[in-house]
Amino acid sequence: MNLTGMLHGARLLQLAGFPTPEILGAGDQDEGWAYVLMSRLHGAPLDRVLPGEPRPAQERAMDELGEVVARLHALLRPLLPPNRFATAVVGWLADDGTLRVTNAGHCPPLVVRTDGSVDEIPSTGPAVAILPSSRWQSTTMALVAGEMLVLYSDGVIESASADGGEFGTRGLLRALPPDACRSRQVAGAIVEAVDCHTGGRREDDLTVVVIRAGGN
Repeated sequence: MNLTGMLHGARLLQLAGFPTPEILGAGDQDEGWAYVLMSRLHGAPLDRVLPGEPRPAQERAMDELGEVVARLHALLRPLLPPNRFATAVVGWLADDGTLRVTNAGHCPPLVVRTDGSVDEIPSTGPAVAILPSSRWQSTTMALVAGEMLVLYSDGVIESASADGGEFGTRGLLRALPPDACRSRQVAGAIVEAVDCHTGGRREDDLTVVVIRAGGN
């Protein structure tokens, strides 16, 4: 299972996906929070991840992303069978371009820079609900206007061609348009490249979320 979590101050400009994992919601929470939730679970808003907490306390908790993932871990571990787990990305993107992310075993989010280079955000802790007790750290970086955060499910990189070759992270990187363009075009280019690689066959989920800093 995989979850892609909350983003503060982000402009959610492109949500392109297929049913599993599905995009369960996208929009604004109270006090200006923007979010996207992508999951194979039958979605849980922030209230379920932080049960019983008043809204201001929930928002303060978002400053401590590891605590958010720890609470998600505590919520899911008794619900999932021993052989199941979830991956998650939880983070926020501020208006000044500051990005902070905690990655709990999910596919590495990609930050596409204006000069064409790409930074990966590796795991900062284990998958959720797999270990009795775990800790998660966060990583912080800065985005300038026009740079993009690309989130994707494992069904993108694991999509196989007729001869069994996986699309892979290299395929995803090759699919990124060489010139600056809208988030929708970036997501569309990735989906089109996957379809070309597989001949249109889909055996797993195919979900892409692209968020562009300071633009559309």
